[in-house]
Amino acid sequence: MTFDSESAPDGASPARRIADSESPVAAGTARRVVDERTFSSAVGWTVLGTLIPGLGLWRSGRRVLGGLIMGAILVAIGGLAALYVTNQRMVQQAVITPDVLDVYKRQVECLEILEIEYGKGRGSESAV
Repeated sequence: MTFDSESAPDGASPARRIADSESPVAAGTARRVVDERTFSSAVGWTVLGTLIPGLGLWRSGRRVLGGLIMGAILVAIGGLAALYVTNQRMVQQAVITPDVLDVYKRQVECLEILEIEYGKGRGSESAV
């Protein structure tokens, strides 16, 4: 490699390098860079990252933060599973109470309203 001396004013360090004509790599024989990141790989990691919170952070290089999030989720799921195994009756009573069922009913009603407003009926005059 040689430096372009015309671009360096008053003996300053040159700003760029120019390839020598005696370069060992002939024209047209450039080394091909193989990238292992394919579209299907990206889709797979996206799906896994959706199912496992923190996996996207771990994959992108933030391994400590991603590991902490995955660990916290794992501990929470394990704790809930242990609670269910040891106290099934208590968990069922907590989940299937009139208050909780009323919340479920309201959520379904809200989803139905959203579907009517923004879903099938959007843009057309359909009788509901």
